[in-house]
Amino acid sequence: IFELAEELGNLSGRARDDVLRRSHPESFFLPIADKLENRSEKEVQQVRIIIEGILMIQEGENPRLIEQKLNAHLELEQRIQHFERMLRREKGVQAEG
Repeated sequence: IFELAEELGNLSGRARDDVLRRSHPESFFLPIADKLENRSEKEVQQVRIIIEGILMIQEGENPRLIEQKLNAHLELEQRIQHFERMLRREKGVQAEG
């Protein structure tokens, strides 16, 4: 057991998972656990962003400034998607007006 613990201490990620799978068949659940952990981290980040946004609204900050600050938390791909949505929205408003 101590040898396994020492070996695991020196490994991380996939290498650790491989060692565990070989020594413990029940460790087949590790990828599922990793996915759940990643989802949990994303949910925590989303809640933090929401709280930050609410606090800025309460402080009366400019909506454009709030948007910029909150967008800084997004990954590049998400920022691009947001920007594209905003462009489509503006084009729709201009076409109506």
